[in-house]
Amino acid sequence: MANTRKIVPVPLSTLPQVEDSSGFWIFGSKEKSDGTLESMRYNFDNLAEYARRLQLERRITLRMETSTTDIFTGEAMTVYKVEAKNVGSLKINGAAVNLAVINSNAGISSANLELSVNQYGQMAFEITPLLTDPVAYLYVYGRVNV
Repeated sequence: MANTRKIVPVPLSTLPQVEDSSGFWIFGSKEKSDGTLESMRYNFDNLAEYARRLQLERRITLRMETSTTDIFTGEAMTVYKVEAKNVGSLKINGAAVNLAVINSNAGISSANLELSVNQYGQMAFEITPLLTDPVAYLYVYGRVNV
């Protein structure tokens, strides 16, 4: 005999707040290629650990009208790339950065880096312009560990 018992849905707004999510499971279903549903579970602890390791991206644009500028960083990060426009040479925190030309007509260059920046640290940028235009631009890519 078939089970004819109906499950009454519980309004989510009436569920109690979870204080400790360890040991909880997330349930879901996905459609398989044959059209049937496959139900699965995922341990919330794994999702929480993934979120703790998540790296957030930061982008910083600098318009440089002089040859030097400093920026303050409010969070620790790793600068992994810098792109430049109208920059002939670049130093970050006194260390020379080897810029590779991306588009010589537009004066665009780029460099991959691994530069660690402390929380509440400063970064000093020093450039020499590539062209006679005194304005140069830097676009800094960084990763922040949560």
